[in-house]
Amino acid sequence: VEVTKKWLEQMEREGKMKQVSSSSQTNQPDPLLERAENLVQASQINTVGMFTPLLDRFPFLRQVDVEHSDFILTVASVFMAATRLNNLRLGDDREERLMEVIAERLEQCKPGGIRGFEDCKGLFESEFGRLTKAGHEPRFVASDAVGKWIVWNILGRPPQTEEECMLVRAAGGMVTHAFFDWWDK
Repeated sequence: VEVTKKWLEQMEREGKMKQVSSSSQTNQPDPLLERAENLVQASQINTVGMFTPLLDRFPFLRQVDVEHSDFILTVASVFMAATRLNNLRLGDDREERLMEVIAERLEQCKPGGIRGFEDCKGLFESEFGRLTKAGHEPRFVASDAVGKWIVWNILGRPPQTEEECMLVRAAGGMVTHAFFDWWDK
């Protein structure tokens, strides 16, 4: 996502983002380390770009806490990238090192970020299993599972109306699409 220098400087002044040093890479030759270091910040930037189109399509979102919504979308984005990392089967040690970096950045983003990640993981896994067992269309299982967590946490309750259910697919699809290939070079 391209942003203006002015916007990025504003986010840094407000403490919502910070420059990430890649100097630790000299000690770690892992080419995915920089991706892990930048994941949370990229998720935050992507969230800003995602929320406006969602707001245009779903006007009821004008009633929600934008800062909380940004956090929820960021956590969901980080979770989807972490899920893809797990699917790469890099080996436990390497994956654990990368996840430690991600967890540290997520906690720096907002204290309690790890709890949000674990909550997302729990609902995603149960919803993924439920949707798969029910014969849900395979191409939407992951996005609908994470979308349900997003909407539930943004609204503070499960989605109920047809419009809220449409938001599940839209938000989940945006997050999944944006971070599906995060680890690719």
